[in-house]
Amino acid sequence: MIKSTQIEMPPHLGSFAKNLPIYKVSHPFTGKENPELLWTKRINRLKDAFELEGQISDAGDRLVLQDKENIRVLQIYKPSSSFMYYDRSLVSPTNPKYADSLLNYDQARLLAHQWLEKLKLLDKQTFFEGMAYSRVSSQDSGNQKNPYMQSGEKEYNTEIKACFGFKIDESPALGPGAKIMISYAGDTMSQVAYFWRNPDSAAMGEKLIMSPESVRKHLARDPRFAQLDPNESKIRINEIILGYYALPPYAVQEYYFPVYQLKGILETRIGNTPYNVEAVSKNKGSIVKETLQYNFNYFLPACDMTAREYKMAGFPYPIEGSYIF
Repeated sequence: MIKSTQIEMPPHLGSFAKNLPIYKVSHPFTGKENPELLWTKRINRLKDAFELEGQISDAGDRLVLQDKENIRVLQIYKPSSSFMYYDRSLVSPTNPKYADSLLNYDQARLLAHQWLEKLKLLDKQTFFEGMAYSRVSSQDSGNQKNPYMQSGEKEYNTEIKACFGFKIDESPALGPGAKIMISYAGDTMSQVAYFWRNPDSAAMGEKLIMSPESVRKHLARDPRFAQLDPNESKIRINEIILGYYALPPYAVQEYYFPVYQLKGILETRIGNTPYNVEAVSKNKGSIVKETLQYNFNYFLPACDMTAREYKMAGFPYPIEGSYIF
């Protein structure tokens, strides 16, 4: 079993808040307005924004609007303020021709900002994070009729994605339920993912934040690390972020509580019996040790929480969506 002393911390931790406020989520289930009326308003507003007509179906945790060809799709999530739009014919295009008309960095950022401002989805909680891309590789097959096929393998950017994040009271909102991504295939909008829950403007109180140095003992106690041989394994935490966790858009979450996000690497050596006589001879019959590395992304509550508070926050221990390896 791994000991907390064997877990490496970042060389420079920086400073962390000693207390953070708790916020209630502005939730359609708990508000005064009829949720169904709220959902209808949202889908009508968004169908106009995307110029999308079609049949609306109820998929349980979301309402789905699709065009007649089932190509353009809009989903609004009932438990949050989230929605997703995508064009099946354009998302993650594999044809290199889209590289010819692809927006550049500044164009994509400007268009994304303008679109969000038009829908009044940009405010002091929102910030621009950067760009991501969809790429496709082509291999020269000797067919010179295709102008996109070059000698050898070449990689093309076919889709550009403007990415935004959220803050709550100057602390980052973390997890799958706090992001915006606006994508363009060539110069045409291909997808919009808006995942968010608005917090109430006034905090409900504060929580004492546990010391970042104490996260090591929590990792050491985690059952997912319990099987590791301390003589053959090493855990290195590269980054610790203090913020608020946002559940996926389809989940019910009533409160934002402080969390630590831990990013790091697990190294472990495992023994493998060599498959050939030559390998056995070189290693004098010993077991060959292979070192494996795994990146982990771990969310840990940054304050003491009761069972009721865990339920209100919407996540079980250590936090749904947290993966190790």
